[in-house]
Amino acid sequence: MVVSNNSLNNSSDDCILLPLTSAIKNVPYSILITKKDLLSGNLLKDSRIRADKIFTLEKNKIFNKIGILNDNIFKKVYQKILRLF
Repeated sequence: MVVSNNSLNNSSDDCILLPLTSAIKNVPYSILITKKDLLSGNLLKDSRIRADKIFTLEKNKIFNKIGILNDNIFKKVYQKILRLF
């Protein structure tokens, strides 16, 4: 899941991401998402976003877009990230 803002995404070769896993074990700083949490796209299985596993990646290494999260879930992700710091 890309969490960097458009300004960074447009000015850098890298973006900031959070991993998405279909291992839906409830772990701290993870957010459960289902198909209904997407504004568009297709999530094959219920999954968890791991807010505690922030990483960067070159944009040319990203091959697929799963979808766009609704605002409610994105706010939950943002709140989990803030709680890390």
